[in-house]
Amino acid sequence: MPFESPFYWVACVIGNVLLWGYLIHNFRRRLPVDGEITEKDSIIYEEHFASGHSLRDVVTRFMGARNCLEVVVTTDALYICVLFPFSPISTLFDLEHYVMKSRITSLERAQFLFGEGVTIEYMRPDGTRSRFWLRPQSLDRLYSAVTSPPDSLRAAS
Repeated sequence: MPFESPFYWVACVIGNVLLWGYLIHNFRRRLPVDGEITEKDSIIYEEHFASGHSLRDVVTRFMGARNCLEVVVTTDALYICVLFPFSPISTLFDLEHYVMKSRITSLERAQFLFGEGVTIEYMRPDGTRSRFWLRPQSLDRLYSAVTSPPDSLRAAS
């Protein structure tokens, strides 16, 4: 039996130490968020079971999240994050994004392998472009929430 072998138990301990070390390291190196959602009144759209993936490279295109993304659109920003049990992989596969609406350069409907969604392209604070494909439950509501003008533009008009 493999359970009686001391090598099996040594391999299990080493595997668990490596797994927990990876998870802790990945959690600690998470990118700082530009801002946090403080007021519930500013939320226009909120969804807890969206799907999507980053378009950064070949690996992130096929290693996205299916029905475990949380999407929040406020009056000034779009926030995409991974729900808890899967959150350690968010930095590895570029699944966590906080985008000011003013930085969104392109928002267009797009078809991918699993259905219709929206491709979001935006400028990061360091000047690089980032793209993300998102498939929400309600595509029309998300599209109208993201394209609505921010509070600063609404107040000016």
